Amino acid sequence: MKAPSPTITPTGPNKFVGDTLCTLVRCTESRRACDIGEELHHSTSRIHQLHRHLKRAVGASQPKSL
Repeated sequence: MKAPSPTITPTGPNKFVGDTLCTLVRCTESRRACDIGEELHHSTSRIHQLHRHLKRAVGASQPKSL
């Protein structure tokens, strides 16, 4: 990981450390959000498939007059 140029952080080493921590946290947070998004995507598509399957099963066993 390359350190940002000093021109971005002119207020001393503390600011630099803070910015670095911020970036790291943002990185890990977004990665976690990505993972959560993947999980949600998978589970919703699974629910979707189940729902479609149930609808087909129910539709087959009931008259069309509903």
